[in-house]
Amino acid sequence: MLTNVMLTNVMLTMAYTRHRAAIRWLLIDAVQRAWLHHQTIALLYQRLAARTPDKQHANLLAQMATAKVRQQQRYEQMLLRLKAPLPQTECSLLDRFLLWLLPCCGLAITLRWAEWIEQRDMQAILNAALILRSYRRPYRL
Repeated sequence: MLTNVMLTNVMLTMAYTRHRAAIRWLLIDAVQRAWLHHQTIALLYQRLAARTPDKQHANLLAQMATAKVRQQQRYEQMLLRLKAPLPQTECSLLDRFLLWLLPCCGLAITLRWAEWIEQRDMQAILNAALILRSYRRPYRL
């Protein structure tokens, strides 16, 4: 027969586990979104490099695309450590629209958009990781 104290401890442990799992999925979702965004940004840089008549700018954009692919691989390793699946690799309708629109807007706007997306993704990952870290149990039940 369970006493009230034992029942309370079991309920607290279950609530803790459920909330920690939900917060873990926030982190996984943030990393998956960053992985997808880096894929889009790499494609965008490749398209800009192909459209740029200046060879130096084209080489620089190709190097930036390569750097985004390497960062995407680091996010992939994070997902493997979290035992999370990779997101679907299909470009969404919004991504296809941005891949069409942003090169038409010019290099400066495209680079600012990419920087903004990267900062937003990094902030989401950092926030989820900090929440998950702060949710550690200070004591055992």
